[in-house]
Amino acid sequence: MLSIGCGGIFRSRPALESFSQAPGKNQIRKELPQALDLMVLCVDAGLGLDSALQKISMENTALNSALADELRILGREILLGMDREKAYQDLYLRNGVDELKTLGSALHQASKLGLSVAKILRAQSDFICKKHSQRAEESAMKCQFICRFLCGFSSCRR
Repeated sequence: MLSIGCGGIFRSRPALESFSQAPGKNQIRKELPQALDLMVLCVDAGLGLDSALQKISMENTALNSALADELRILGREILLGMDREKAYQDLYLRNGVDELKTLGSALHQASKLGLSVAKILRAQSDFICKKHSQRAEESAMKCQFICRFLCGFSSCRR
């Protein structure tokens, strides 16, 4: 019996590792819309994208330190001459947040095609806010289902 329990624990190790990394990802996902809104304000005020990244990453009061650190690393990589596409890919590979991958590819395409960075940032901010609200609605629906299931299960036992 003990060996079966231990085998189950070792088989679920990747799931446990991904669970332990989830809070950082979730915190970055949670703070990303606010960071994008701040970037839009900075770009609309006349700052370039690189300066906006540096300004946002230095603003520790508004953002989670993990997201600020990631943006700081991204800004330094671009400042030191790394190709933007490679820097955006590295940003995604470091933390695995899908929204950052989408943002990086949109910013790269905008710079290649000469599109307005402010419009791209605004569109990405709207997209991420909608995705965030959809995720919240999905969680609420799951919670409702679980509560009904548990209440039904507890009433059957009486």
